[in-house]
Amino acid sequence: MDPPTGPTTGPYDYDMLVIGGGAGGLAVAKEAAGLRKKVLILDLLTPSVRGSERELGGSSVNIDSIRKFLQQASLLGKALQDSQKYAPHVWSDLAAAVQQTVETRSQELMRELKNCGVFYIRAHGKIVESHTVEVTEVNGRKRRLKAEIIVIATGDRPQYLDTPGAREHCVTSEDLLSLPHPPGRTLVVGGSSEGLEFADFLFGLGLPVTVLLQPDLLPGFDQKMAEKIENHMIVSGVETLHKCTLAKVEKTEAKEDVSGGSSTSTQSSKGRLRVTIITAEGQTEQRDFDTVLLSVGRKASTSDLGLECVGVQCSPDSGRILVNERDQTDVDHIYAVGSVQHGRPSTTGLAVHAGTLLARRLFREDTTLCDYTNVPIVVLTQMEYAACGLTEEKANTTFGEASVEVYHSYYWPLEWELPARNKYSCYVKVICHIPEQERVLGVHILGPNAGDILQGFVAAMKGGLTKQQLDATVGLQPGSAQVTEVNGRKRRLKAEIIVIATGDRPQYLDTPGAREHCVTSEDLLSLPHPPGRTLVVGGSSEGLEFADFLFGLGLPVTVLLQPDLLPGFDQKMAEKIENHMIVSGVETLHKCTLAKVEKTEAKEDVSGGSSTSTQSSKGRLRVTIITAEGQTEQRDFDTVLLSVGRKASTSDLGLECVECSAAQSVLNLSHSHFDPDQWQDPGEREGSDRCGSYLRRRISAAWTPLHHRPRSACWDAAGPSALQRRHTLCDYTNVPIVVLTQMEYAACGLTEEKANTTFGEASVEVYHSYYWPLEWELPARNKYSCYVKVICHIPEQERVLGVHILGPNAGDILQGFVAAMKGGLTKQQLDATVGLQPGSAQVFSSLTETQRMTEALMMRGNC
Repeated sequence: MDPPTGPTTGPYDYDMLVIGGGAGGLAVAKEAAGLRKKVLILDLLTPSVRGSERELGGSSVNIDSIRKFLQQASLLGKALQDSQKYAPHVWSDLAAAVQQTVETRSQELMRELKNCGVFYIRAHGKIVESHTVEVTEVNGRKRRLKAEIIVIATGDRPQYLDTPGAREHCVTSEDLLSLPHPPGRTLVVGGSSEGLEFADFLFGLGLPVTVLLQPDLLPGFDQKMAEKIENHMIVSGVETLHKCTLAKVEKTEAKEDVSGGSSTSTQSSKGRLRVTIITAEGQTEQRDFDTVLLSVGRKASTSDLGLECVGVQCSPDSGRILVNERDQTDVDHIYAVGSVQHGRPSTTGLAVHAGTLLARRLFREDTTLCDYTNVPIVVLTQMEYAACGLTEEKANTTFGEASVEVYHSYYWPLEWELPARNKYSCYVKVICHIPEQERVLGVHILGPNAGDILQGFVAAMKGGLTKQQLDATVGLQPGSAQVTEVNGRKRRLKAEIIVIATGDRPQYLDTPGAREHCVTSEDLLSLPHPPGRTLVVGGSSEGLEFADFLFGLGLPVTVLLQPDLLPGFDQKMAEKIENHMIVSGVETLHKCTLAKVEKTEAKEDVSGGSSTSTQSSKGRLRVTIITAEGQTEQRDFDTVLLSVGRKASTSDLGLECVECSAAQSVLNLSHSHFDPDQWQDPGEREGSDRCGSYLRRRISAAWTPLHHRPRSACWDAAGPSALQRRHTLCDYTNVPIVVLTQMEYAACGLTEEKANTTFGEASVEVYHSYYWPLEWELPARNKYSCYVKVICHIPEQERVLGVHILGPNAGDILQGFVAAMKGGLTKQQLDATVGLQPGSAQVFSSLTETQRMTEALMMRGNC
């Protein structure tokens, strides 16, 4: 919004003037404007050294969003490799699409500022007096404005080396996508997270990449995790050079392109830039590259702001501003937020959080300070890395190795099993402080969607997460393995303890023809032909998953919701899942009943051998359906899949012989630590895991999948807490669930209906929001598909009763929030959590709209 013209009515033109349009500046400006303050943002949007244009939004738009887009492009290349259909990306199309998306995001920010009432000028601001800023617009016009509060949020820019030829011939992250041709053979100089991200992105596009780790690999990060990232890149094919120095970059004569016009080649067959490198042994080495990308750090954009005129102190090395715990500089009315601050973490989510709190302290008499500890970070390489809290090295230095325990494990994502990707790439470790009941000091995750997975654990750490709470958290799994032994021999065995863990099986209907002609989830993948036109009977999670899977393969699918849609689930979320499937093209039938299934005569296949056809052109099964109005309707399908529930496999176990009720819960053990000394007396505890009088003693609870690193001193300290597990009963509340449709749904805790019934609608507040995953912006997928809601109990300081997520990787995102809810997560703790950007899960740190507010707006016709 353009600033008003004419004289001012007070001593200041503005209540607050923000120099810089980065994430922190936008956050403090919008929050202050929401508190009815007059706010102006100055942001010149200075191009890069090589002339690449910037957009409003600072690093969050110009860097973070690009990082996510490029990671997604690289991952899609890997996915296509897995399917053996890989083809090189067209560089010009990719670059143009990313830049267009960034420009669109910037325009949306402009509209948002206007709606908030924030004034904006594309201009450079320089402080010339205590409360006075000289404004220089793009056309050179100058004027002076006064403000009661001045906030510096100019962010930082990529740094150049003083190496000969670096400024003339090298590019930075700001310029890479402005190149008119693919980068070709690329040298990435720098071991920063940004450098590794761009190296992995370019390699993922099929380009040869070398990384010169100058000065070190991921300085400040957990070094064991950094080595794993490097190892993954090396195994993939990226070359790394350790302890080498870039000495010179010079341009060589371009040679004729003999590559045949490959999209990954440039004008030179051997490289247009000759790079001189000094090795660790002091030897000089020359190599040819098409592009040299500098990623050796970032420097604060503070040199031309006139800070020295008013006494604002900056670091002489980095130019970053020295501030106190209130984000205040040496001058009382001048503040700084974001990456211009000295000695503090630099992330977009932190800048947004700090800016919002600053405005509330200044204009709402709030006293909450920004917590700069436990700030989550993410490295968007193909093998994504995310962390929160202390590194292993920092923990050992701070508390001593004897007081620190590190739990760790490799894991194999289920979706990696089919293409048989490396079992030992993904890794997680949790660093604990033993004297504080193993309080979690740091969480480190290396694997797909690590950033989104981490967000819930960030909230849990705000509440003082302990290893015991992690152990008590139920893992969210999409399925389980079964082992069956078949032989004809019979024998009798005796055991003091007997555990029933036979699971359940799909249930059949009593409908005529159902058992003869229908299949269940156990049989579907055993069919000798594609299912063709399929009727899925049942509105269970399993039924919706299979329906979405078959439709995703291009098959026509109808879902008969018998008896209901996702019974027992949150019904508002269930409706959103159904709506997404309907929009995609899946047909759903409500309040209908399957009356009969009969086989019809097969007709000759005239489809030409299509992979999605069966032996019948109109369907081999005739299905009779009774509609909600009581009418009879017949349809033809190739396959009828029953998904109407599951029945426990207990009928042939002889339970009636020992007076055991099959309806009671049973004890499911995994990796249990068996010790006769831990058994309890039969009468000592009554638990739901005991089946009649047969399970007379309690066995210790299952350990989590984290493997314990053997250390004798630490084991002695942790031993007592481990032995206490003999008294621990399984907590059957807050069990996470997941529905693996294409639009994945995961939830933990109460549904909205159950919360209202249990506590009363007046005591329940529901916060909710749609969100748009960053990787969805480039292909322009629907903005209003992904959705989260958090259900809170108002009398208990808004304790979180339920978390519901609908969107990509919802199950992985949820797991950390399950642990947080074990510790009594509140809405206040969620609000205090720094969002991890770029990522989807950061939406949880900025939930402000309630369903009551939305309903009120809809009634007024404003929404």
